[in-house]
Parts: sequence; structure tokens; C-alpha cells
Amino acid sequence: MKKKRTKKHNSYKRVHIYTFFKFVSRFMYLLIIPLIQHLLLQPESLIGFIGAMGFNVLSVMLLIGLSFAEYRSSIYKDNEEEISLRRGFLLRRQAKIPHSVIETVTVRRTFVSMLMGARKLHMDTPAVGNSSTDINLYLSRRRTKELIENILKTGEQSKSYKSNNLRIMLMAATWSNSFAGLLVFIPFLNRVGKILGDEFSAKLYSTVDISTYIAAIGIPPAAATIAGLMLLCWAISFLSQFFGYFGFKTDFYKDYVEINRGFIEKSRHIIPKEKINVLQIKQSLIMIPMRLYGAFVYTISSGKTKGDKSMLIPAQTYSALKQMLKDIEIFDTDDSRKIKPDRLTLISYLLYPTYITLAMAALIHFMIGKEIQTDIVWLTSAVCFIIAALCYALMGAAHRKSFLSVNKTCVIIASHKGFSLTENIIPYDKVQCVIVQRSIFQRIGYTCNVKIYAYGERRKCFIVRQLNYKETIALLGAKI
Repeated sequence: MKKKRTKKHNSYKRVHIYTFFKFVSRFMYLLIIPLIQHLLLQPESLIGFIGAMGFNVLSVMLLIGLSFAEYRSSIYKDNEEEISLRRGFLLRRQAKIPHSVIETVTVRRTFVSMLMGARKLHMDTPAVGNSSTDINLYLSRRRTKELIENILKTGEQSKSYKSNNLRIMLMAATWSNSFAGLLVFIPFLNRVGKILGDEFSAKLYSTVDISTYIAAIGIPPAAATIAGLMLLCWAISFLSQFFGYFGFKTDFYKDYVEINRGFIEKSRHIIPKEKINVLQIKQSLIMIPMRLYGAFVYTISSGKTKGDKSMLIPAQTYSALKQMLKDIEIFDTDDSRKIKPDRLTLISYLLYPTYITLAMAALIHFMIGKEIQTDIVWLTSAVCFIIAALCYALMGAAHRKSFLSVNKTCVIIASHKGFSLTENIIPYDKVQCVIVQRSIFQRIGYTCNVKIYAYGERRKCFIVRQLNYKETIALLGAKI
């Protein structure tokens, strides 16, 4: 009897044909050679024209041939312990990556790749750079699923969270670059319009219907133009963020987390729970008055892709978010044993906004001394007052909510970063370094600053300030 031929599990497989078209687009710059030749050497005779056309055809054929050779040389092999890659025609490269070191898996699908049945598979390890990925493959849907299941040994889903798109709209509004600027500068622009309107109105009256702007917006054309540009930039940023996170869904399994998001370009992020370095509860400046928080995770690949915020759960109340994190059992979020800055240390937290206020006061004094127009001085003063008030409010909230805590498995450090309040939960095995720092004045007042460095490809440092020194040493000495 003839033996049946069985396909070997560890045989090399070819990537999806979509890879060929990606190589074609990558080598398109080579077509500039026949273009330059056509512009500089314009053939006048029939023979010269035929020769130029022949050169162009050869260039295109070379481009297609090179792309096809690169596609044919791109193959991969997966077994129970590692994935092997071999790619490159001009420069041959081979790599073997153990399954155990793969930190995150990302699957992306654009509209064009979806039409061709292709998915782009990213895999990252600790050896990867800040902007590169260890594995980039275009595979079919079936082979992508097989490869992920073999690497992660997928199990049954335990819980699922699907976000309301209204919450995504709120998060997108806070992420959009121009949002905070609009809140601060709309009054500024209104005043600028009043100051500069007379100067520029003569130039604008002939081309712009001023009455329309005044009726619709209530400000002169100069300010309306600037406000319109800012609003347009914010709208573009908002739509990009909103569609990037549209249909946000997080599925929780026993050993890993899967995040699905996107409308036009769909993304699927798969993160083993043991590979999560930091779990962060974050509250931005805009979300503080709304009393809403978001949960984020930091891994090796966090923030590498444009628009990636590493969000786990968006826009929830603090109690609801804590309960969700407790239910999914990623990290222990218990912060019952903690130390906070003393009330007397509030002064040190307010030093930074005080310096800003003094600098702005010096600027206003300089403007008055130079006899600058009164309206501009008043306008600058109003903007400086708003900025100073926001800084004082933020630092006051930071002092109230800062703390250091330890539990059975994690250290929790709550502080501020930029214009956001953060609560960072770090497992003990992800803590790389702990520094207790004291200035001369802190040694007199028996206080200290604590810096905790977490594992990751980038230097991730979390700082909490003005804690009691003896309590800090006793707390950290018990666990770290």
C-alpha cells in the first residue's frame, strides 16, 4: 500500500500575495530614474522615442521582478517552541524567535488588505527597538489564526467589556491635541479679534462677509479665521482618534487580554497577562471635573504604533473601574496599606505653579514698562491668570491624590505626569530599581521623594514626592 503524504507541521510557508504589492509600493521611488531621463533627454527622433520607451518598460519590469523576488524569498516556519523567518533577495536575513519571549501580538487590517484577504501580523520582543518590530508578516486569515493559537495556546474567554461609543467620543475629545487649547484660547481669540479687527478689517471687508461671522460666531474675521483653523485641526484629530477606537472591545482570557478597536483600520492587540509591565489608572485634566478615569497597560510595544494609547478600559468612575480591574484579575489593586504626603507639604507642590505665576507677572510688568497697548496687556494678563489657575488646581489635586502603597504582589505609586493624574500598579517582578531621594531641606523636614523604574524597552520612571521618610523606608522595606 502507498503511504499517504502528510504535510509537515514544521515546513516553511509562504506569506500572503499582498506582500508583493507592498514591495512594489516600496520600490516605487526607482521609477524616478526614467522620469528624470524623460525630462532631461527629450527624444526628438522616432528611434530615440522608442529607445526611451524601451528603457521605461525595462525599469518597470525590473521593479516588478525585484518585488516578486522579495516576495518569493519571504517565508516562515512555526513549531511548538519557536518561529523561524527567512526573507530578503538582495540581502538575505534569517531569524529564530522563541515563543516564550514574544511580549505582544498585533493584527492589523486595512480596507485594501481586507479586500485581498490579508492581515498584517506584528510580534514584539524585549530585543526590539523603540520604533521597529521583530516580526512583520502578511498572512491569510486562516494562517494568522493558526499562528496565534500555536504561540499563545488560546483558551476560553472569561469576561468581555464592550465600550459605549459615547465614551470613546469623550476619550477622543480629551486626546485631541487642540481640545485643551480651544478651551483656553477661545476667550483669547475673542479678545484678539477685538484688538486686531479694526486693523485687518479693511483688508478683509472686500472678500469676507463680516456680518455672517458676527452673527454666527460673534467675533471679527481675524479671530474667526484663527479659531476656524484651530477648530479644523481639532476636528481632524478628533475624527482620527474616534475612528481609531470605534467599536472598542476588550476580551479577558485566563492568561491574556485581547483588545479590538477601529473602524476603517481594524486592530487586534493580544497581550499575555504576565507580559504587562504596568497597569495605569489615568485621569486627564479634562476628565477631572467629570470624575472619570481610564485604564491603560504598558508593555514592550506600548505607544509604538501611531495613535496607540494602550487603553484597556475607557472613561469609567473610579469605583466602577476598580471593580472591573478586580474582576478580571490582572493585578492586585488593593491600596489599603499606603502613605500620603503630609498636609504641610502642600507648599512644595505649589512651588512649580508659583514659579510660573512669577514668570508671567514679570512678563506683564515688562509689557507695562514698554507701554504696550493696554488691551494687549489685559489680554495677556487674562490668559496668564487662566494658566496659573489651572496649574494651581492640578497641583492641589496631585497633592491630595498622591500616595505610595504595597500589597501582596504589587507596588502602587500615585502621582501626576504633565496635566494628568496617574495611579500606577507595578508587579514586584517588573520593578527594576527603587530610589529614595532627599534634598537638604527634605532631610530637615524628614521627607523624601520615591522613584520607581519599571521594566520596559524605554526608561519608565514613576515619582511620588514629599512622603514621610521613616514611613517610606518601613513600607518599602517590608516588600521591596
